[in-house]
Amino acid sequence: MVESFKLFKINFIQMNRAFFILLMVFTGFSLKAQTPQTLKSWLPEIPGWTLQEKVEIFHAGNLYERINGAAESYFLYDFKEMTSLEYQKGDLYITLQVYRHGDPVNAFGIYASERPSEPVFVRVGTQGYHEPTLLNFFSGDLYVKMHTASEEPEIQALMEKIALAFAGKMGNTPSFPPLLEGFPSEGKVSDSEQYIAKSFMGQSVLHSAYTATYLQGTDEYKLFLIDAGSEEAAKAMLSAYLTVAGQSVTDIPVSVVVKDPYNGEVPVLRKGRYLLGISNDYRIDIPGQAVMGRFEQKLREKGFIQ
Repeated sequence: MVESFKLFKINFIQMNRAFFILLMVFTGFSLKAQTPQTLKSWLPEIPGWTLQEKVEIFHAGNLYERINGAAESYFLYDFKEMTSLEYQKGDLYITLQVYRHGDPVNAFGIYASERPSEPVFVRVGTQGYHEPTLLNFFSGDLYVKMHTASEEPEIQALMEKIALAFAGKMGNTPSFPPLLEGFPSEGKVSDSEQYIAKSFMGQSVLHSAYTATYLQGTDEYKLFLIDAGSEEAAKAMLSAYLTVAGQSVTDIPVSVVVKDPYNGEVPVLRKGRYLLGISNDYRIDIPGQAVMGRFEQKLREKGFIQ
């Protein structure tokens, strides 16, 4: 009896371990540790430069001490912790702030929210860009921000060398959130995609929204795709949005124009777990039906909707 129980216990533990490994593989998360010391070990040795022994770690309770005034933006994107590391050479320094978020979608979200409108891209991680004294990139669930005080070209080149070596140790396959593939290419502004985790269009009832900017002539509008998680959740979200707009409905519509008091008329189409629509801040005259038709068709082609 005792031996049978021991055997059952061992098999149960093994099955759970196997299930955990499969779960990690199929959800796309790496089994590689991301402890602060592991992150430090991923950094290359640079001749003439010293990688400081001190590793600073910031969490939700003290992040404001390092980025006072900006911390709240990171909390919107399932922030876990930030590890600060630094190279020094005399009076010169290169600082790395490594932000870990709950998943790659949130890491992309905070990165895209800070990406300039006309970035100078560098081929590092999934995507990165540099300015005279900084280099930022994201890879997997990590958002890395590098900073220096020097604008010398050789320092910029060194930052890129460090970033490439660091990203190479992460072991992540460069990839954007899959739902971004559902946005039609016609008229889309290159690299304008974003992910807004909460309070999309300033509405607290809307969350988990993917967006991309489009041009009609010189005027801009946005397409958005909200992943509510389930069909029932999508219905509940649309119902709440209509309530905020003062539009009462008995049955939750599949297609509706929400008369948003802050954002004007917002066409919304409900498809399964998704809400797709048009955000038109400039109130330009666009062929909404044709635009929504192309959007729906692209989502269907990519297999996101039926």
